[in-house]
Amino acid sequence: MFGLQIETTPTGTAQDPLSKALQSLQTSLPAMSRRCQVTGAGTRAGRSIARRGLPKKKGGVGLKTTGVSKRTFKVNVQTKKIWVPELKQHVRVKLSTRALKTITRKGAYRVLLGAGLIKPARPKQAS
Repeated sequence: MFGLQIETTPTGTAQDPLSKALQSLQTSLPAMSRRCQVTGAGTRAGRSIARRGLPKKKGGVGLKTTGVSKRTFKVNVQTKKIWVPELKQHVRVKLSTRALKTITRKGAYRVLLGAGLIKPARPKQAS
């Protein structure tokens, strides 16, 4: 009906071609979001307000708003390769600059473990 062909999968559920294509796209494309993996900070929406006039405290009649525009506030995200001494290996993460300062202050292992990006280090077994 309507020229749409429905396929059945081995489990017996019906799948249309569009959802099948979307599913294959989702599995093949990497996540490219501008989001910090430690803090979870991402792009936020806001406004830019244009004003004219001289403020009252400077002797004017006050500021008048002449326009309000929508804008986005983007996070300063950097891809970094961080050395974790407890694991004796590098970890590649996308971090905001604030998270980078936190790692410098608290240590890489503690911060990355708290964010769930690494697994706990195994204690050495006595031989």
